[in-house]
Amino acid sequence: MEFFTKDIMESFTFERFKKSFLITWFYLMIGLILFLFFLILSGLIPKESFFYYFLQNIGMFILFTSLLMSYAGVYRINQYENAAEVKTSVIFRDVSRRSHYLLGVAFITLILIGVIIFIEVGITALSYIPYAGPVLIAVLTIPFLMINVACVIMAFCIFAVMPAVISASTSFKEGLKEMLYLIRNKWLNVIIYLVISLSFLFLSMLVVYYLVIYSVGITWALQWKINVAYPQVISNMAFKSYLVELIRGITPKPDPIGAYQTYGQSVFTFIDILRYCIAISYMFVFSFVVSFPFAAYFNISSRFFSNIKKGE
Repeated sequence: MEFFTKDIMESFTFERFKKSFLITWFYLMIGLILFLFFLILSGLIPKESFFYYFLQNIGMFILFTSLLMSYAGVYRINQYENAAEVKTSVIFRDVSRRSHYLLGVAFITLILIGVIIFIEVGITALSYIPYAGPVLIAVLTIPFLMINVACVIMAFCIFAVMPAVISASTSFKEGLKEMLYLIRNKWLNVIIYLVISLSFLFLSMLVVYYLVIYSVGITWALQWKINVAYPQVISNMAFKSYLVELIRGITPKPDPIGAYQTYGQSVFTFIDILRYCIAISYMFVFSFVVSFPFAAYFNISSRFFSNIKKGE
């Protein structure tokens, strides 16, 4: 109880949280910008092709790595007794020096999960055997489920543990040794840490999600003239509430055919320009809003993880 009442609250001083938020927002913005860049590149390639999904996966991989770097930066801040003593530029420099380790961790995780999925796909090819094949695959349901659960837990462990380990290590080898030591000797503490920290993150993200989709729905309705230019993913997020329907009943109906026309043989139409403007605007807002729960999660997890390492 003392940990939650004293240690946790110490991590929420204004100076410490301000720097944690700035670091989280900075790396999250970089990840989102690069993700959007690769998403646009994939749009120039025929859909359902190999490179279409390959470019999108690269963007998601970079976004995931940016979150790891955010956590590593916040963990570095929490290693100082007084957050005012350390400059934000020093934290960025320390994280940048370890960025290749975090990239390596994310890449190794991706390769391991990919290999496991590839092996599972190969095993399911046994279902082509008449009669016995489908029965064999049905019997393997529980092993497949256990393996997939282990993969999900491994991904969560990488996200919730490795940035802190790498941030406090001087080399990649030292970080792996520390990770293996924690799993071997303090596995119960690590599991409790994962359950509490990730539960806090999911709960806070759920609250943010409903606040955002409700606000997006109202904004989407108020922008009646251009809401047909909304990217599909943002339109799907718009929460259709009573207030939204009331606004739609008051505002005129848009005329997409008359308002948006293709000028010549240009690469982007006028509606495409509007769509990218809307997407960039929402990306900026989403990254700002989401950075709050992520920064809080990284602060709490850093304190919790530091106590685990100290054996408290």
